[in-house]
Amino acid sequence: MTEKGAFLTTGGLLCFALCLVVAFPATAQSVEQSVAVSEGVSTVRLSDEKIALHLRTANAGVREVRVSTQDNVGCGLAARIGQDGKTLVIDFERTGITMRWWCKPVVTVLMPAALDLAIEVDNVVADVGGRFHAVDIKSKVSIIDFQGMAESFRLKSGMAIAKLKFSSRIAREAVALDVGVLLSEVAFDDDVARKPGIP
Repeated sequence: MTEKGAFLTTGGLLCFALCLVVAFPATAQSVEQSVAVSEGVSTVRLSDEKIALHLRTANAGVREVRVSTQDNVGCGLAARIGQDGKTLVIDFERTGITMRWWCKPVVTVLMPAALDLAIEVDNVVADVGGRFHAVDIKSKVSIIDFQGMAESFRLKSGMAIAKLKFSSRIAREAVALDVGVLLSEVAFDDDVARKPGIP
């Protein structure tokens, strides 16, 4: 595992837990859409400037993406789903009058298993779980809770809180945390916990 940046330490990840509670409030309304995913698609990419994301992979054999977005007063969001070559692209558009100073829209995604996942969001709180091929997250500020299987995992962020639990064997060198300021807890299937800065 490669880690770059300065590390912060705390007793457990209390801050992380509190942030997740705040970030995923109950929504007044939600709008769901789904699209079939062709066999040629190998990557699902999400991009935006600021969202709270809950993402899971579907059961084996399911070739569909479902996206649910909230539609609250002052914090509405609509998803736009398209395909660019082998990549299924999910972009988001603010709807109505948006109060950006407090609005962090909630997005729920269900995607096929064993695909690449790319998240490109400037400010993201993400709860991600399931079975993936490669996971690549790029942000300025991020709070990431990941639990599942992946052949490679990369987080590039200016500042991040990351709790990662890999439930299948993954090479240490396949996990890369390139973060300016990092608070992390990383666990692999063959040990109890990986402490920040300890190879």
